[in-house]
Amino acid sequence: MQNRPGRAAAPHRWRTLAAAAAIVAGVAPAAADPALWVARDADSTVWLLGTVHVLETTREWHTAAIDDAFDASDELWLEIDLLNDDSAGFLAMAKHGTSPDRSLTSRLSAAERAKLDRVAAAAGMTVASLEGLRPWLAAVQLTVGLAKGAGLDGPGTDLQLARLAAMRDKPIRAFETGEAQLKLFSSLTDEQELALLRQTLDEAEGGAATLRRLVAAWASGDVDTLETIGDGAIRDSDPGAYEALIVRRNRAFADRIAALMAGSGTAFVAVGAAHLGGPDSVQRLLADKGVATERVE
Repeated sequence: MQNRPGRAAAPHRWRTLAAAAAIVAGVAPAAADPALWVARDADSTVWLLGTVHVLETTREWHTAAIDDAFDASDELWLEIDLLNDDSAGFLAMAKHGTSPDRSLTSRLSAAERAKLDRVAAAAGMTVASLEGLRPWLAAVQLTVGLAKGAGLDGPGTDLQLARLAAMRDKPIRAFETGEAQLKLFSSLTDEQELALLRQTLDEAEGGAATLRRLVAAWASGDVDTLETIGDGAIRDSDPGAYEALIVRRNRAFADRIAALMAGSGTAFVAVGAAHLGGPDSVQRLLADKGVATERVE
């Protein structure tokens, strides 16, 4: 899309493993009908798709409405440019995600250490491999491992869309950089990081029932239930972390989308499904800016 004079074009950006902290809220089984919204004015159209970051390799999730919207769009907007930015590489991960002066287990109670042993084993890793990590990154790694153990080891909808855009020479834009996402997590307080890890451990041990609910919610486009189980849990347990990891990002997404609407053309925006539900959703923030959205699927 073209911005009107006075609006700076957004640079190409990337994504990082940090985004995987929310992937369990995006897990889905055999057939899906993802939620899709649209914002329109006289010369602008922005499609909004809620995505999931991992899927089974056999998952088919495309619908006619999604494909038509993607085909009609001039550019693809993702949380992070999955194909072109390595800003969240090893050095950045070491800077923002490791804790050389304090081991992970030294931060936990005996009961929590025992729980970590069980969850790490279920995730296919050892506690020793997590010892040098900050709690937020340990939570991410455990979440990724648990998802893979559940058979969710295929590319998510965002990566599939990025590859499709590249094949069609459709420009890929992004709201964030990989390192910027790392910084979001590393800016959490010690207690907020531990709360995130504890929530991961708690949900992992009772994960089967939660996973089934998440699967049903995403597959049916039940955004409210998905938000309640996902972001709602963070909002209730740690409002500060919720503000840092969800609300601030949603505000930035809404600001950029409003700028796109002030320009002209058609854009396809694909961000994690949790960002498009709940009281602080991107759509509600857009409404505050005078940009109306309509759910079309």
